[in-house]
Amino acid sequence: MHQAATRAPCRERALRCREVCSRIGMSRTHLYRLVGRGLFPEPVRITERVSVWREADVDNWLRLMFLPAAAESTEVDNG
Repeated sequence: MHQAATRAPCRERALRCREVCSRIGMSRTHLYRLVGRGLFPEPVRITERVSVWREADVDNWLRLMFLPAAAESTEVDNG
């Protein structure tokens, strides 16, 4: 009798370049410039010709980009 291995469901999504560009609102060229400068997470190569980004990495980057704006909008001027 064959028993299937029990695995926890994978909750991580892999995003292709087009979806990453759509999410961050930048072109493919600019995305790779940011990666090259170390300002955006590196993609993960899954085959010789296919690279993807972890959705969590992209979401965290976006969160960090908007933190300064969120902090400014919640500050109260006491002066």
